[in-house]
Amino acid sequence: MDNLITKKTNNAWQNPTHPFFTVITPVYNRLETIGRTIESVKKQTYGNFEYIVVDDGSVQAQSIDDIICQFMASVQFPVMYLKKKNGGVHTARNLAYEYARGEMIVCIDSDDELLPRCLEIFHKAWQTIPENERALYWQIKAQCIDQNAQITGTLFPSEINTMPLIKRKMFFSLSEGEQIGCRSAKVLKENRFPEPEGVKFVGENLLWVRLENKYLSWGLNEPVCIYYTGREDGLCNNRKVKSIQNCKDAMWNAMYELNNYREYGCRGKRYIATMLRYGIMRHIIKRHETSFCHENRLYGVKNRLWEFLFWIPSYFGAKIYKKKRMK
Repeated sequence: MDNLITKKTNNAWQNPTHPFFTVITPVYNRLETIGRTIESVKKQTYGNFEYIVVDDGSVQAQSIDDIICQFMASVQFPVMYLKKKNGGVHTARNLAYEYARGEMIVCIDSDDELLPRCLEIFHKAWQTIPENERALYWQIKAQCIDQNAQITGTLFPSEINTMPLIKRKMFFSLSEGEQIGCRSAKVLKENRFPEPEGVKFVGENLLWVRLENKYLSWGLNEPVCIYYTGREDGLCNNRKVKSIQNCKDAMWNAMYELNNYREYGCRGKRYIATMLRYGIMRHIIKRHETSFCHENRLYGVKNRLWEFLFWIPSYFGAKIYKKKRMK
């Protein structure tokens, strides 16, 4: 929590409470959209929750301060507002997990909306799971709709929650598109996002896949969130490589997946694509970030061999990337 700058709470936060949910919103700029996000939290039909907003070093900090502080004063449920130095959405989430008091955590981005019955639906689903089995589950996964009311993720088979274990895990691992999870606070507190030095973006799946391998998920086809497409600014948008920082982020994420390729099922075409991405990013940044490249290397005979074989394709790929995509 060294990056924490300020912490504010409303009066309701001071009261002894045992919320079932902690709702979390990391925010970076997005002055035009944060209002609809916090209003959607305010409209929830299920009331036993707290709300944590984390500002990850917004340039528009004062304006966002005004919006959040007005919101805190206008609601009766517990709200905490944290401001920190910019470190990326993964660090904002880790910080919020530190303060979360709920049993389950729902994270909503600062330009999306929870539908009014979101928490009510998640709570009902959690109660459906037999109490003696709940420790085996790390999340309830539900659907999102876009601003045109179209489902944005893969629908689950109707029998998803009664399937044999291996088949069920396969469907969750293969699901695509935007969905939203209601996740165990205990599991998230024990399994944080890595915070490598010099990296501003750590992909969610680096943690989600690892947890999916250890625990079970419960699937819902009911939409509980509006996911807005066409994002232009924020914490995790526009990961298209355009700067040295983006290159460092892309290289680190590829390196982490390759060094744990068995755990992530990174093989075949996916392995080759990840190795190529790692090599291209490394060629681009090695003159600017020598120490970063030295500290974030591939390990294992297989990885080092393929890194050697891909040296020439990566070298020319880096030249093309710099010419066509970087600022």
